[in-house]
Formats: sequence, C-alpha cells, structure tokens
Amino acid sequence: MTTPATRPSMGSIREQIVHALVEEFWIPPDRITVDTRFVDLGFDSLGLVELAIAIRKRFGVMFRESEITRSMTVNSTAELVASRVAR
Repeated sequence: MTTPATRPSMGSIREQIVHALVEEFWIPPDRITVDTRFVDLGFDSLGLVELAIAIRKRFGVMFRESEITRSMTVNSTAELVASRVAR
C-alpha cells in the first residue's frame, strides 16, 4: 500500500517521464517541456505502447496502453500516473 510519505511528487513523476523520453527514446531534453505533446516528439502508436510499458516499469502502475494518446503531454501523463499511484 502506498502511503503519502512514499508517493512520488508530481514533480518527481514528471521528471521520471522526461528521463524515460531521454534515456529510452533518445529525445533531446531541450525538446521536452511539461506541455510537449507526444505527437510533437514524433510518437506513433507503437511508440506510445513502448512509452506506456516504460512508464509502467518505472512506476509499477497498471493502465492500458491506449490510455496514453499522441495528444497527451508530459504533464497530463504525470497526472494519469499520479492518479494510479495514489490508489
């Protein structure tokens, strides 16, 4: 069970998503902001599935790959992850 003391902050979640984009997808960090949409980073449907898997591995949260869409941003994805971590 996740307690408030062990839940990552929104800032930490956003930071880890950015790290995943940089480390696993080789996207230059200067192209990524919290408002950057995945479509603007060149993600297609397969890339989104891979991103969902990377996020699931980093945070241990379960969600369908289809929940992450090309129009989502780093921030909206962090909010999705935070909502699952909080459960």
